[in-house]
Amino acid sequence: MSFRIIHHFLLAYTHAPISYANMDCLLLSSLSQNSTSDLVISYDIACQWSKNLWARLEKYGRSIDQDESNITFLIPKFHLAGHQDSCHANFSFNYTPRVGRTDGEAVERGWSLANGLAT
Repeated sequence: MSFRIIHHFLLAYTHAPISYANMDCLLLSSLSQNSTSDLVISYDIACQWSKNLWARLEKYGRSIDQDESNITFLIPKFHLAGHQDSCHANFSFNYTPRVGRTDGEAVERGWSLANGLAT
């Protein structure tokens, strides 16, 4: 019997399209404190962020053993509609085994509660 525990993290996001340092740092920090062989990362721009991730991690002097880690990059369902067709096939929760009917939008559900803090 196996159990899958899904954690929802509020992720730091940088609006600079060529700088993924915040997200890279968050990933490395999370993985340094948690051990897992299967990981699903849901990120609005996972299609772009994941492209050169391994090379960027090596520049930081850190790496993830890709042979021992099964990392899947997906785009939350609501955000996927704004992406190219190739992203729909490669980064969709609908076509990914073992994620159930997850939508990947959990971290955004709490934002409406935080709106009052911005005023």
